[in-house]
Amino acid sequence: MARYVVLALVAIWTVASLPIGLAIWPPAVGMPPTRLLPVIALVSLFEGAAFGLGVVFLVFGSRVLRAAGRWTPLTSAAYAGIAWLLVSWWPHDGLHRSGFGRTIAGVAAIDIAFHTTLILATGAVTSSSSAPSGRPSSTPAHSRPRSRRSRPPERGTKGGPAHRGRALPRRACLLSWPTFSAGPRRGTAFQGSPPARAQSPESG
Repeated sequence: MARYVVLALVAIWTVASLPIGLAIWPPAVGMPPTRLLPVIALVSLFEGAAFGLGVVFLVFGSRVLRAAGRWTPLTSAAYAGIAWLLVSWWPHDGLHRSGFGRTIAGVAAIDIAFHTTLILATGAVTSSSSAPSGRPSSTPAHSRPRSRRSRPPERGTKGGPAHRGRALPRRACLLSWPTFSAGPRRGTAFQGSPPARAQSPESG
Protein backbone atom coordinates (compact mmCIF):
# COMPACT_ATOMS: atom_id res chain seq x y z
CA MET A 1 0.00 0.00 0.00
CA ALA A 2 2.81 2.41 0.89
CA ARG A 3 4.44 1.75 -2.48
CA TYR A 4 1.37 2.92 -4.37
CA VAL A 5 1.09 6.02 -2.17
CA VAL A 6 4.70 6.92 -2.96
CA LEU A 7 4.17 6.38 -6.69
CA ALA A 8 1.02 8.54 -6.56
CA LEU A 9 2.92 11.35 -4.83
CA VAL A 10 5.71 11.14 -7.41
CA ALA A 11 3.16 11.33 -10.24
CA ILE A 12 1.44 14.36 -8.67
CA TRP A 13 4.78 16.09 -8.19
CA THR A 14 5.81 15.33 -11.78
CA VAL A 15 2.78 17.17 -13.13
CA ALA A 16 3.13 20.03 -10.65
CA SER A 17 6.87 20.45 -11.30
CA LEU A 18 6.25 22.05 -14.71
CA PRO A 19 4.39 25.18 -13.50
CA ILE A 20 6.47 25.34 -10.32
CA GLY A 21 9.70 25.34 -12.33
CA LEU A 22 8.43 28.07 -14.63
CA ALA A 23 7.50 30.15 -11.59
CA ILE A 24 10.91 29.73 -9.91
CA TRP A 25 13.03 30.04 -13.06
CA PRO A 26 11.07 31.99 -15.67
CA PRO A 27 12.46 31.87 -19.22
CA ALA A 28 14.82 34.75 -19.93
CA VAL A 29 13.91 34.93 -23.63
CA GLY A 30 10.16 34.51 -23.25
CA MET A 31 8.09 31.50 -24.18
CA PRO A 32 9.57 29.12 -26.74
CA PRO A 33 7.92 28.60 -30.16
CA THR A 34 4.72 26.61 -30.22
CA ARG A 35 6.24 23.70 -32.16
CA LEU A 36 8.90 23.23 -29.43
CA LEU A 37 6.53 23.39 -26.47
CA PRO A 38 5.70 19.60 -26.46
CA VAL A 39 9.40 18.67 -26.50
CA ILE A 40 10.31 21.12 -23.72
CA ALA A 41 7.32 20.06 -21.65
CA LEU A 42 8.21 16.36 -22.02
CA VAL A 43 11.81 16.99 -20.93
CA SER A 44 10.59 19.04 -17.97
CA LEU A 45 8.25 16.23 -16.91
CA PHE A 46 11.11 13.72 -16.98
CA GLU A 47 13.23 16.06 -14.87
CA GLY A 48 10.40 16.55 -12.40
CA ALA A 49 9.87 12.79 -12.11
CA ALA A 50 13.60 12.27 -11.52
CA PHE A 51 13.53 14.92 -8.79
CA GLY A 52 10.63 13.17 -7.06
CA LEU A 53 12.33 9.77 -7.30
CA GLY A 54 15.51 11.28 -5.88
CA VAL A 55 13.64 12.56 -2.84
CA VAL A 56 12.09 9.11 -2.38
CA PHE A 57 15.54 7.55 -2.61
CA LEU A 58 16.86 9.92 0.04
CA VAL A 59 14.11 8.74 2.38
CA PHE A 60 14.08 4.99 1.66
CA GLY A 61 17.28 4.27 -0.27
CA SER A 62 19.50 3.87 2.77
CA ARG A 63 17.59 0.73 3.74
CA VAL A 64 18.26 -0.85 0.36
CA LEU A 65 21.98 -0.09 0.45
CA ARG A 66 22.30 -1.21 4.06
CA ALA A 67 20.62 -4.53 3.27
CA ALA A 68 22.96 -5.12 0.31
CA GLY A 69 26.08 -5.29 2.52
CA ARG A 70 28.24 -3.56 5.10
CA TRP A 71 27.88 0.25 5.25
CA THR A 72 31.18 1.94 4.40
CA PRO A 73 32.23 5.49 3.49
CA LEU A 74 32.07 4.42 -0.16
CA THR A 75 28.46 3.36 0.41
CA SER A 76 27.69 6.82 1.81
CA ALA A 77 29.26 8.41 -1.27
CA ALA A 78 27.20 6.15 -3.54
CA TYR A 79 24.05 6.97 -1.58
CA ALA A 80 24.60 10.71 -2.01
CA GLY A 81 25.67 10.23 -5.63
CA ILE A 82 22.53 8.34 -6.64
CA ALA A 83 20.33 10.93 -5.00
CA TRP A 84 22.19 13.80 -6.69
CA LEU A 85 22.04 12.12 -10.09
CA LEU A 86 18.25 12.13 -9.77
CA VAL A 87 17.42 15.46 -8.12
CA SER A 88 19.94 17.72 -9.89
CA TRP A 89 18.35 17.83 -13.34
CA TRP A 90 15.29 19.84 -12.42
CA PRO A 91 17.15 22.85 -10.90
CA HIS A 92 19.96 22.43 -13.45
CA ASP A 93 17.65 22.95 -16.40
CA GLY A 94 15.79 25.72 -14.58
CA LEU A 95 18.97 27.72 -14.04
CA HIS A 96 19.96 27.31 -17.69
CA ARG A 97 16.51 28.52 -18.72
CA SER A 98 16.57 31.57 -16.49
CA GLY A 99 18.60 34.71 -16.87
CA PHE A 100 21.25 33.31 -14.50
CA GLY A 101 22.39 30.89 -17.15
CA ARG A 102 22.69 33.56 -19.81
CA THR A 103 25.90 35.09 -18.44
CA ILE A 104 29.45 33.75 -18.46
CA ALA A 105 29.63 33.82 -14.66
CA GLY A 106 26.31 31.98 -14.42
CA VAL A 107 27.41 29.28 -16.86
CA ALA A 108 30.68 28.81 -14.95
CA ALA A 109 28.80 28.49 -11.67
CA ILE A 110 26.41 25.93 -13.20
CA ASP A 111 29.32 23.93 -14.58
CA ILE A 112 31.00 23.78 -11.19
CA ALA A 113 27.87 23.16 -9.15
CA PHE A 114 26.24 20.58 -11.44
CA HIS A 115 28.52 19.24 -14.16
CA THR A 116 31.53 18.58 -11.92
CA THR A 117 29.48 17.10 -9.11
CA LEU A 118 27.60 14.85 -11.53
CA ILE A 119 30.91 13.43 -12.75
CA LEU A 120 32.01 12.81 -9.15
CA ALA A 121 28.69 11.20 -8.30
CA THR A 122 28.97 8.87 -11.28
CA GLY A 123 32.45 7.84 -10.18
CA ALA A 124 31.27 7.15 -6.62
CA VAL A 125 28.37 5.00 -7.81
CA THR A 126 30.62 3.09 -10.22
CA SER A 127 33.26 2.45 -7.56
CA SER A 128 30.67 1.28 -5.07
CA SER A 129 29.04 -1.12 -7.52
CA SER A 130 32.39 -2.66 -8.52
CA ALA A 131 33.73 -3.02 -4.97
CA PRO A 132 33.24 -6.41 -3.22
CA SER A 133 30.48 -6.53 -0.64
CA GLY A 134 31.26 -7.13 3.02
CA ARG A 135 28.86 -10.04 3.33
CA PRO A 136 30.50 -13.47 2.89
CA SER A 137 29.08 -15.54 0.08
CA SER A 138 28.23 -19.17 0.53
CA THR A 139 30.20 -21.63 -1.59
CA PRO A 140 27.95 -23.81 -3.76
CA ALA A 141 28.16 -27.54 -3.29
CA HIS A 142 29.40 -28.28 -6.81
CA SER A 143 32.37 -25.92 -6.44
CA ARG A 144 33.68 -27.32 -3.16
CA PRO A 145 37.09 -29.02 -3.41
CA ARG A 146 37.07 -32.77 -3.30
CA SER A 147 39.19 -34.91 -1.04
CA ARG A 148 42.77 -35.50 -2.11
CA ARG A 149 42.49 -39.26 -2.39
CA SER A 150 39.36 -41.32 -2.49
CA ARG A 151 39.47 -44.73 -0.85
CA PRO A 152 39.26 -47.49 -3.48
CA PRO A 153 36.41 -49.95 -3.11
CA GLU A 154 37.26 -53.23 -1.45
CA ARG A 155 37.65 -56.39 -3.43
CA GLY A 156 34.44 -58.28 -3.84
CA THR A 157 32.22 -55.24 -3.29
CA LYS A 158 30.27 -53.16 -5.74
CA GLY A 159 32.70 -51.31 -7.99
CA GLY A 160 35.73 -53.37 -6.91
CA PRO A 161 38.18 -55.02 -9.30
CA ALA A 162 36.95 -58.55 -8.56
CA HIS A 163 33.38 -57.90 -9.50
CA ARG A 164 31.82 -54.73 -10.87
CA GLY A 165 28.16 -53.93 -10.76
CA ARG A 166 27.20 -56.74 -8.29
CA ALA A 167 28.19 -57.40 -4.70
CA LEU A 168 29.56 -60.88 -4.06
CA PRO A 169 28.56 -62.80 -0.94
CA ARG A 170 31.13 -63.25 1.79
CA ARG A 171 31.41 -66.99 1.18
CA ALA A 172 32.14 -66.50 -2.51
CA CYS A 173 34.78 -63.91 -1.64
CA LEU A 174 36.53 -66.37 0.66
CA LEU A 175 36.46 -69.17 -1.92
CA SER A 176 37.88 -66.93 -4.61
CA TRP A 177 41.16 -66.55 -2.69
CA PRO A 178 43.12 -69.86 -2.56
CA THR A 179 45.26 -70.40 0.50
CA PHE A 180 48.43 -72.43 0.33
CA SER A 181 49.91 -74.20 3.31
CA ALA A 182 53.49 -75.24 3.82
CA GLY A 183 52.69 -78.75 2.70
CA PRO A 184 49.85 -81.24 2.59
CA ARG A 185 49.07 -82.85 5.89
CA ARG A 186 47.71 -86.28 6.47
CA GLY A 187 43.97 -86.33 6.64
CA THR A 188 43.57 -82.87 5.17
CA ALA A 189 42.83 -81.93 1.63
CA PHE A 190 45.19 -79.68 -0.24
CA GLN A 191 43.59 -76.24 -0.54
CA GLY A 192 43.81 -74.43 -3.77
CA SER A 193 44.60 -75.89 -7.16
CA PRO A 194 46.12 -79.44 -6.92
CA PRO A 195 49.74 -79.80 -8.04
CA ALA A 196 50.42 -81.33 -11.41
CA ARG A 197 51.15 -85.05 -11.25
CA ALA A 198 54.56 -86.01 -12.56
CA GLN A 199 54.52 -88.74 -15.15
CA SER A 200 56.65 -91.77 -14.35
CA PRO A 201 58.87 -93.42 -17.01
CA GLU A 202 56.81 -96.62 -16.88
CA SER A 203 53.57 -94.81 -17.78
CA GLY A 204 55.13 -93.36 -20.87
